[in-house]
Amino acid sequence: MDIRRRWGRPGRAARAARLGIGIVGCGQIAPAYLETLHHHPTLAVVGLADLVPARAEACARRYGGRVHPDLEALLADPAVQAVVNLPPPQAHAEVNRRCLEAGKHVFSEKPLALTYAEAAALADLAARQGVHLMAAPITYMGEAQQTAGRYLREGRLGTVRLVYAESNHGRIETWHPRPQALYRIGPIWDMAIYALTVVTAFLGPVREVQAWGGWLLPERVDRDGVPFRPEGPDWGVVLLRLAQGAVMRLSVNYYTRASAQGEAIEFHGDTASLHLGSAYRFDAPVLWGPHDGKLRPVPWVQRPFAGVDWSRGVADLAEAVLTDRSPCASLGHVLHVIEVLEAVHRSLGTAAPVAVTSDFAPPLPMPWA
Repeated sequence: MDIRRRWGRPGRAARAARLGIGIVGCGQIAPAYLETLHHHPTLAVVGLADLVPARAEACARRYGGRVHPDLEALLADPAVQAVVNLPPPQAHAEVNRRCLEAGKHVFSEKPLALTYAEAAALADLAARQGVHLMAAPITYMGEAQQTAGRYLREGRLGTVRLVYAESNHGRIETWHPRPQALYRIGPIWDMAIYALTVVTAFLGPVREVQAWGGWLLPERVDRDGVPFRPEGPDWGVVLLRLAQGAVMRLSVNYYTRASAQGEAIEFHGDTASLHLGSAYRFDAPVLWGPHDGKLRPVPWVQRPFAGVDWSRGVADLAEAVLTDRSPCASLGHVLHVIEVLEAVHRSLGTAAPVAVTSDFAPPLPMPWA
């Protein structure tokens, strides 16, 4: 099935110079979005809501917007045309559903849902409602990532046959105020999703996964000195076979950051190799060179944003709504990545290969790339 045709451009679009944005969840990641929203003139924060009102009030004082007592009140506000969904991952699917049922466009932090069935149901609901649904991560829209994508599209590596990806994210309980929610899903859902999304954006779908993982440090202590046990594995290594023939090794952990690879992706082809310094930093170094020679830095396609522009996907949604066009992002791509992650967790229990069957229309290159 052509997923783009099934979940294509909505039939109605708001005609306005700016899209009214409501923020749901004003915790750890919200300031990162709010700090970058002002870079996009098509976005206006008009409402905020959080289960802890003080968090929403603190964000409103710094960034503006009206504080609503709960999600229901925010969804009743006609000024809120689109919702950015930022609570912990376990709440994403339910909040997304409620926002879509209210007729709002939605941009969800990752993951869109924790099962493929839930994600596909949300996509169908968005289509019925005639609204856009998008989800993080969209870091393939970054300048460094788009530079890598251009090199791959232009065939500068020859046939790509091998990909290595790392996400060594360290012990997040040392800095995150509420790490337990992320330890419930583990680094595969939280961090591997970045590299997996970037690689599939440029090389296409996965057809099979085989995974190993477990607990390196099963006893953790949060910043308040409270001990807890991670519910999800704190490390994993995944082998993936892509439909175009390449094989990929992806490794992640919540144990150490002290790795020379850090959070890099390497693409190796018949004639050359390419090193992308990060799956998510827009200003990451990009290096290219013959497979038996030295890698050298290559220029970005344009001057990069310093760090991560978390709101670039929200801006893509706004452009789609305001100009009545399809977003650069692909919802089918989001669903495919969730199916892959679900397959990884099934394989973790047995280390047996698990097939992946969904397909997707690849996300479009950014206009400047």
